[in-house]
Amino acid sequence: MDKSKKYYIHTIILFVIMFGFGFLPSVGTITPLGMKVLGVFLGMLYGWCFIEMLWPSLIGLVALGLSGYCTIQEAFIAGFGDNIVLILFLTLILSVFFEESGFSSWIADWLLSRKILIGRPWIFTTVFLFTSYIACLFIGAFAAPIILWSVFYKLCDRVGFKRGDQYVSIIIFGTVFASLASMQIFPWKVLAVMVIGMAGVAIEPLKYFVIQFILSLLLVIGYILARRFIIRPNIEPLKTQDDLLESLRGQKMTKKQAGGGIVLLIFIAIMFLPSILPKTWALTAILSNIGIIGGAAILLVALAIIRKKDGTRMISISEYIKKGVAWDLLFLMAGTFPVAAAMEAESTGIVAFVVTLISNAFDGVSPMVFILTVVVILALLSQVMHNLVLLIVFVPVIAKLCVVYGANPAVFVMLVLLACQIALCTPGASANAAMIFGNEWITTKHAYQLGFITTVLNILILVCIGYPLANMILS
Repeated sequence: MDKSKKYYIHTIILFVIMFGFGFLPSVGTITPLGMKVLGVFLGMLYGWCFIEMLWPSLIGLVALGLSGYCTIQEAFIAGFGDNIVLILFLTLILSVFFEESGFSSWIADWLLSRKILIGRPWIFTTVFLFTSYIACLFIGAFAAPIILWSVFYKLCDRVGFKRGDQYVSIIIFGTVFASLASMQIFPWKVLAVMVIGMAGVAIEPLKYFVIQFILSLLLVIGYILARRFIIRPNIEPLKTQDDLLESLRGQKMTKKQAGGGIVLLIFIAIMFLPSILPKTWALTAILSNIGIIGGAAILLVALAIIRKKDGTRMISISEYIKKGVAWDLLFLMAGTFPVAAAMEAESTGIVAFVVTLISNAFDGVSPMVFILTVVVILALLSQVMHNLVLLIVFVPVIAKLCVVYGANPAVFVMLVLLACQIALCTPGASANAAMIFGNEWITTKHAYQLGFITTVLNILILVCIGYPLANMILS
């Protein structure tokens, strides 16, 4: 069957589910309205899995407006006017400036060219992986490993490492792992914004950062220690006293790179200062009011106003929108939130039905056992299923159930972000995993081994350290 026929078959199935599911008899506490809303959600979910993200989200909003839950206009206003969608839109635009400024490239070059790395393989390994950790904050979890891989390939050629060597596999895998570990440490990152919004919780930016920073740091350190003391690869080639990365040393920071660093520091200050400054200060109230949306908008306007010496613009917001805004993701979010709200409404009876089902499975368990069990299950499922779909399906419901079991839904959010983010066990676990398994410098055997070890490491840290840490800070 050719691709066009498959596409149309999937499209027909989407419409049948979305507009036909509501005609089925009600189940349990789910009302006739709830069956229609559930059909809208399942239709969107099918479209996201087998077609694309954008137009299934649009037709989902139309179907929600026709279900009787709200009007079409109300569905679109609720979707595109949602606070989370606005945060995503503005921060995606601002991220283009951080990437184009080259600030992260300068930091990477500076870190990798330190003389202390010469002849010290495990210090080099630690700095290299943390360079990926830092670079991801500016240029993303795809670009950071690719840039660092190009540096590492040249290094391998100079010292004699070959494709498939165990140490080479550790670095190839580790750069992706380290970038994923840091990917959500700021509360304005895409997945963080999405999950917090779907869970309907409020987490102070500074508290969020502290928890994610500590856990992500422990993940990378754990990865390095496991490789050094358990796997123990051959690292003799790196013990050479040759200054292999001398060419990166001595590069001065340009005005553009410095500007990127300054803007980033201002943005971080706007986010974190309200959590640090006394609540009675007028400045605290102003910064709290500005928030992520106001902060991103003010910085973009300021950068757009500034002109270079030759009279040209510092940035073009319209060009940044073209380059930075992931419209598929934005429309997915706009479609998700109104439908999620409808599924949680008492008039649909969907949440009550799910609560009844899960309550039977978790009857009598403590809040800690409930959260950790769910997080571990989702961590394992994310190794074979798309983590974004998993989070969309489970986060809103589990967050509600946390309240039922006396657990803090904010703690669940902090843990599930890392649980589903580190999805590297199989080629289909995530696009980042596909990068690893498709790289010729790492063997498939090593990729599976490292994926299994990192999954176990992630679960152990979340269970043993993550839960008590998040519970203590957010209690």
